[in-house]
Amino acid sequence: MVPCDLCKSLLGRPGYVPPHPRLTRTGDAVARTGGQVFLYTCQRCRQVIALSPTADGADYWTGHDGSVS
Repeated sequence: MVPCDLCKSLLGRPGYVPPHPRLTRTGDAVARTGGQVFLYTCQRCRQVIALSPTADGADYWTGHDGSVS
């Protein structure tokens, strides 16, 4: 699934950047590191994007492939 331009512009950005208007929150998960991951689905391209913590505790927007790290 190819992300739309709005999704591409969000990937890799810090968590304080708000989700774009076409993202809908679709679920939660727990990362292997124990942090909570928030899952969003784009209503335009159907890409699933996760707001997930990194090892240093910061949150970043990442693509989601079904496995949470």
